[in-house]
Amino acid sequence: MKCNKCGAEIPQGEVLCPQCEEPIEKPQFLSEPEVQPSEEADNSFDDADDTAFAEDEEGDPLKPQDTGFVPDETLQEIVDKAMEEQTKASEEPKIEEPEVEEEKAPQKSHKTTWLIAALLICGAIAAGAFFLQKEKSPQQNAASSDSSQTVASYTTNRTIHTMLPHSDTALPLFYNAAYSINDYSAIAPMIKSDSIYVGTDNYAKIDGETLYVHTQIDGIDPMSQYPNSMNTLYSLKNGAKEPAVIDTDVQAIQCSSNHEVYYSKYEDDKIVQYRYSNGEKVPVTDFIETDMALVTDCSEDGSVFGFLGLVKGEADPSKLMMENGNDFVPKNGYSVNGTVHFYEKPTSNTHGISNDGKKIYVTDVPQNSRTAHLMVVSDVNTGELKSIAQEVSEAILYSDSGSALCVGNVTLSENVMNPVGDLIYYNGADDTIHTIASDATCFIESVPKEYAWFNENSNEMIATELTKMISIPKAVKEGEFHYINKDGSLCAVDTEGNVFVIQEGFYEPELYSYKEGLMYPTQKGDSFYWTKDDKVYRYVIGSRVQPQSISLDAPIHEKIDQISQMGYLLDGTGAVLEQTENTLNRKGFDGSSSCIYDSPNPITVVGLNPAGDKVYFISSDNSLYEKQIQSNSNPKKLSDNVQKAVSVSDGLYVLSNYGQSGGTLSFIAHGQTTQKTIAENVITLSDTVIQ
Repeated sequence: MKCNKCGAEIPQGEVLCPQCEEPIEKPQFLSEPEVQPSEEADNSFDDADDTAFAEDEEGDPLKPQDTGFVPDETLQEIVDKAMEEQTKASEEPKIEEPEVEEEKAPQKSHKTTWLIAALLICGAIAAGAFFLQKEKSPQQNAASSDSSQTVASYTTNRTIHTMLPHSDTALPLFYNAAYSINDYSAIAPMIKSDSIYVGTDNYAKIDGETLYVHTQIDGIDPMSQYPNSMNTLYSLKNGAKEPAVIDTDVQAIQCSSNHEVYYSKYEDDKIVQYRYSNGEKVPVTDFIETDMALVTDCSEDGSVFGFLGLVKGEADPSKLMMENGNDFVPKNGYSVNGTVHFYEKPTSNTHGISNDGKKIYVTDVPQNSRTAHLMVVSDVNTGELKSIAQEVSEAILYSDSGSALCVGNVTLSENVMNPVGDLIYYNGADDTIHTIASDATCFIESVPKEYAWFNENSNEMIATELTKMISIPKAVKEGEFHYINKDGSLCAVDTEGNVFVIQEGFYEPELYSYKEGLMYPTQKGDSFYWTKDDKVYRYVIGSRVQPQSISLDAPIHEKIDQISQMGYLLDGTGAVLEQTENTLNRKGFDGSSSCIYDSPNPITVVGLNPAGDKVYFISSDNSLYEKQIQSNSNPKKLSDNVQKAVSVSDGLYVLSNYGQSGGTLSFIAHGQTTQKTIAENVITLSDTVIQ
């Protein structure tokens, strides 16, 4: 059957057109779908998946009566009922899209087991109040902190697809399997949004395989108003045309090395973690002698890992009473080359592991404590621990060098929520501890942005307490650390304790926010950048010289309401590209200034190439252009009738010829003009950073 509005094919049982989302005139209700989805169809990357029937929890196709619609209802009755449901839902708490920084693959919400509670309580005891607020940053196997790995994500009718880096393959990460008007309409905005998370929770690369979690959203839970979803773990091997199913009912990927992936799943109504490697999956409890275990971190080669564990029935005053009546005691530890070591205290936990596995960091947080004791394993064979700092509120682990930095010896009575303490540095190379500052509240570091920020090589300056991160893969400069002092100043300090105040009034520790008017803190190459009012500031890391500044034609906050771009662009030399009305100007910190492009009509800047010597923009007649930044040459036209384009690591993705059913997605490699068609009927396009 075809839609009378746009002509698209209507799957059986639908009362809503999958393309234009208009009610169809005559919904058909058949006893069985004509085409049964198979495992082979499930593995397909084709957009045929976008119109496939949903499956129930046993994997059987849902029949029409499972959609919630009654065959003898008229279309008007169906629409009236749906409108009534939507009106009622609008008066109840609505689903809020998660912020970009914390977006995760949706989890199956209707299964809450005693094991979930056990692991959460175990983790809470081992983490402490401050550490519970600071999520651990993942090991970055897919992307380095020096150069964010941006890829293109796009949506068709029901699916979010993400392109693999330097590949023509698209991963269908999220699928809207809802078949009632109300549920479909509630989920559709999430599927079509520009925000998408791709990272260690749902994506990993090991030994020639790409593993990813495909999330099928079946509907909205009427009580919680959150999505009910089913997650499947897939593997796509190099050169393979189709992915293979590794496991179903998966929760998420906990961590991965270069050779294995640790993931959790539902099994017999409880959560079990598996290790997948070289085509085989093994329960973690096969090599960790606990009743339950969860590997949380590992070295790059996988030879060293840390885990949370629980054992039953041990007589211990710290035992936990679970909802099913069983007594459990945390039994956490680490493993080195197959030998498992348990910590003496149930409140101790592996906090992080260096990339080479030579440094294992441990925190101990007694119950009801708000700070941690940070230690390092000094002898992996005996499990002996060396103390780094007491009363620690937060810590950064430099996993490339095996060093660590923390705010320790904090005084909670002065500021319970954001205490001031000593900045303590542990040098992993020579096993020495140094107190290098005495007035620290949090760290400032540089991490890949959640989105491309117009340039592949721009990172984001983050306050660790603001973004809840406690680990980054690499220091921005060896031997130089950046932090916020108790007055809110941005400071630099070296390993000898020499402090330099870069900018006063940079941050407000008591409010957990940057100072009013300070926006878009960024790190590119060897410098930090930020804006305040009508100026862009640049501090060369390690220079110990006051920041340079250039004046913009108009303050950033005034531009936000005038043009689609927010923030600023940085070319390959670190100069600022400023768009004001129809003009794009280049301003250098050496005082130079030049007009890159002056258009008679408004333009939309798409971004830059990774080298930062070309800028891409869309003109008012929807043409896509490439312009050399330091050249007087005219812009080169790349494409016509463009709806949107993004510049990522390997080229430009262009959405053009947009109509009622979407548009055509094409790819243009950097430095070329030839377009290659990627997909049809594409609705939205965005850039995504693999975290």
